[in-house]
Amino acid sequence: MWIKYILITLSFFIISIMQNSFLTYFGIMGELPNLIFILFFILIFFEGSDTYFDGFFMAIIAGLFSDMFLPAYFGATIISLIVVYFLKKFLMYFITENQSKYPVFYFISLFSVCFIVNRLILYIISFFLQLHFTFNSSIISSLIYNLVFACISFYLYKKIYKKSDLSHQLRLFK
Repeated sequence: MWIKYILITLSFFIISIMQNSFLTYFGIMGELPNLIFILFFILIFFEGSDTYFDGFFMAIIAGLFSDMFLPAYFGATIISLIVVYFLKKFLMYFITENQSKYPVFYFISLFSVCFIVNRLILYIISFFLQLHFTFNSSIISSLIYNLVFACISFYLYKKIYKKSDLSHQLRLFK
């Protein structure tokens, strides 16, 4: 069971290296894809509703790797991802009845809300820690850019785990 945590940590490490080295050349309108947040969201999206430790662990690891490449104080991203994780749990509690009617809208709207809340929390924290996070009109282009990568990642995750039991999870792309 402990191998799962090693693989999650290794995945976040590889994604963070790729995000901060290779993908810096693929900016659109000054925005870069946030693969760490996308991987974090995909993993917490598919976790069971009764598990809390795994999501909390993923929030800490994803925040740790995000904070390693920020030229600022350590912990800002960890705090924002923990809040996003609990927000996702809260929203999943109230929306689980309607998720089978409009699955694509459900995934995109949940990702969008969590992405905007993450940026808003980082923007609020930036006032206290003298960080450089903005919350302006470029968030729309960043959201669309990240949604493209999130949908591709969701599709890949579903294809990889096609044979496993996904009855308790959302099926987007049939």
